[in-house]
Amino acid sequence: ALLTPKGTQVVLSLWLVSDYAVSAQGFQASYEVLPSHTCGNPGRLQNGIQQGTTFSIGDKVRYSCNPGFFLEGHALLTCHASSENTASWDFPLPFCRADDACGGTLRGQSGIISTPHYPLEYSNNADCTWTILAEPGDTIALVFLDFQLEDEYDFLEVTGTEGQLPPTTWFTGTNLPAPVISSKNWLRLHFMSDGNHRQKGFSAQYQGISRSLSRSIQSFQILI
Repeated sequence: ALLTPKGTQVVLSLWLVSDYAVSAQGFQASYEVLPSHTCGNPGRLQNGIQQGTTFSIGDKVRYSCNPGFFLEGHALLTCHASSENTASWDFPLPFCRADDACGGTLRGQSGIISTPHYPLEYSNNADCTWTILAEPGDTIALVFLDFQLEDEYDFLEVTGTEGQLPPTTWFTGTNLPAPVISSKNWLRLHFMSDGNHRQKGFSAQYQGISRSLSRSIQSFQILI
């Protein structure tokens, strides 16, 4: 827990979980306390370039990719003032995708996302990222139609959710996940498989919705 100048506590918790089998080198991370008027560095891109070194409200950061890669997401991020005297970037960090990689940026009112080769089995060692972008002010509803992943070894990471789910949620196994509502006008899905068993994968439908409708859907989910 960190004590702010106003005497309130800000808590960021990290959990490390390892199994009993193969060990690895681990990780090292650094942290800093950000003033309320700054968004902090949004991050650097693997196989990409970041332009912009100040991260306060009103500042902008631009991204581009190295040759052989193309940008998925927004190239320009702007630091905006948000609620509760905080600041945040208007869009998630983009990423540089190789020409032959799966995933992509999806725009439009609705659509379908599925694993490679669905409804056949997906490939081993898959690594796919989809970013769904809706109109400004709208949110996104994601409804799973089918979900069959190797339990505890293949995962779907969903970032940008609100309500009872944490901002980043992990799904695995064969239970059909509940509908997901985004907190802003974007939602990111990251699918990863290991090098062993394969399954059918997943299929999900996304729909851009107004803020008032998303609140109604969220309230309905809580009731059930």
